[in-house]
Amino acid sequence: WRMEKEQTDEEVIREASVEVSREFKTLINADGLDSLKQLQHLMLYLSLLSL
Repeated sequence: WRMEKEQTDEEVIREASVEVSREFKTLINADGLDSLKQLQHLMLYLSLLSL
């Protein structure tokens, strides 16, 4: 029973991950992705400055 529950939990998590990924892709287009990368680089730069 426990193994079946773990498998069910994994399936639920996998399905939820696919749905989140699908939703995220609809929100982010190519320009948005470039902006996101720039933001990530800025955050990395700022975190390095604070060391």
